[in-house]
Amino acid sequence: MRKILFYFSHIIKMARASKLRLFLLLLGITIGLFGYSFGTMCIDSYYDSLLREVEEMPDDTMYVSIDNEYENITRELVSSTGEMPLVERISSDNKLIYRLFTADGKETDVYGKLHGVSKVSDVYTLWDMKYGVNMSDITITEGRNFTGTEIQNNEKVCLIDEFTAELIFEGDAIGKQIQFNYWGETSGDNIAAYEVIGVYKDTYYSRKRRELRESQLAESDNAYVYADIICPYHYSEFFEEYDNPTVTYLWKKDDEIRKNIVNTITKVGIDYNFSPVTDRDYEMEIVEASLQNIKYAVNWVTKILLVITGIFSMSIMCFALKERAWEIGIKKAFGADSLDLIVQFVFEISFTVLIAASIAYGASVWALNMTSGYITDNLLSDYLPKYDVASYFKLLAIGLAQNLVFMLVPILIYSGKKVVKILKVD
Repeated sequence: MRKILFYFSHIIKMARASKLRLFLLLLGITIGLFGYSFGTMCIDSYYDSLLREVEEMPDDTMYVSIDNEYENITRELVSSTGEMPLVERISSDNKLIYRLFTADGKETDVYGKLHGVSKVSDVYTLWDMKYGVNMSDITITEGRNFTGTEIQNNEKVCLIDEFTAELIFEGDAIGKQIQFNYWGETSGDNIAAYEVIGVYKDTYYSRKRRELRESQLAESDNAYVYADIICPYHYSEFFEEYDNPTVTYLWKKDDEIRKNIVNTITKVGIDYNFSPVTDRDYEMEIVEASLQNIKYAVNWVTKILLVITGIFSMSIMCFALKERAWEIGIKKAFGADSLDLIVQFVFEISFTVLIAASIAYGASVWALNMTSGYITDNLLSDYLPKYDVASYFKLLAIGLAQNLVFMLVPILIYSGKKVVKILKVD
C-alpha cells in the first residue's frame, strides 16, 4: 500500500514537472481509444437496434408467406410436410375502425388490419409497417385466447393488443365490439362487428405504432395508426368486397419440414411470390450480413488508429525515459532493481490510461448521443444509443493492452541498463 501511494504521489510530481509531455501522452492515448470506443458503440447500437425486432420472434417457429390465397398451394404444403400448418390470412385492405379526438382537437384515425387464423396458437404473424409481416409471441394479459370451436365456426370474436385497447376502449376492451365499415351503414347484414375476447401484451410493433402516433401528433393535428385485429380465418365472408390477402403458413421449426417446404416452393414457386422459409435464425443472419462490410471496415480503421496512436505514445515514452535517465540511475544507485522500475513505469502508464479511457469513453457517449438524432431521422428510426459499464471496462482493458505492448520494450531497455550507462545518456 505504501508503495502504491508512493507511485501515485510520484506520478503527480512528474506531471507537474513536465505538463507538455503528460498532455501529449494523454492526447495520443485518448485519440486512439476514442476512435475505437466511438466506432464500436455506433456499430453495437445499430446492430442492437436492428435486432430489437428479431429478438421478439419465437425461436421454435418458422413460416413462409405468399401474396395471395391458393387452395392447391396449401394442399401441396400439407402433403409435402405431412403436417397442417397454422394458416394466417392478412387483409391487404385497411379498414377505418375508429376516429379519436384528443382534448386539444388533434385527430387519430385507427385502421384495422385483419388477421384470420386457422388454429389457436400463442404465435401469430403481425403487420410490420416497414417489411410486411413477421412473427411474434402473443401473451394474453386480459380475457382469453380463442377456442377451437370459435375458429371452426368462424365466430365474430377477436384479439387486440394493449395499445389498441387503450386507444379505442380506454383500456376496458373485453366484451366490447370493434365495428368495420365505419363510413358505410351503421346496421344491417353488411356490418361486421367483432367482440373483443382477449387483449395481448404490446409487441415490438405495438410500441412502434405508439411512437409513430406520438411523433405525428407532435408535428401535426392528424395521426394514423394500424391495429392488428386477430380473428377466425374466414373473416372475408362478412365483407362484400375483399382485396387479395397475404397468406402465411407457420410450422414448428424442424429441419425435415424445412427441406420439404423448400422442395415444394422450388416445384411450384415459379408461379407464385413465395417468401423464403423465415425464422429467427434467418432474420439474424440477414442482420449480420447487412452489417458485415461496415463492421469489417470499422474494425480495420480502429485497429490502424490504435497502432498509430500506440507508436506515437511509444515515442513519447522513449523521450520521457531518456529525459528521466538521471532518475532511473539514481534509483538504481540506491538499490532499486529492474523489477522495481518496471512496476513503477507500468503503474504510471496504467494511471495515464485510466484517465485517457475515462475521457475517451465520456467523449464517445457524448458523440453517440449527438449523432443519434441524425441516424434516427435518416438511417434507422429504431436507433437507440447503446453503452454500459461493461463497455467502459472493455475500453480500459484495450487501452492497457495497447500501451503495455508498445511501451514495455523501451521500459525494459531502460530498466535493464547499468547505472554507469544510464548516467552517461545525454
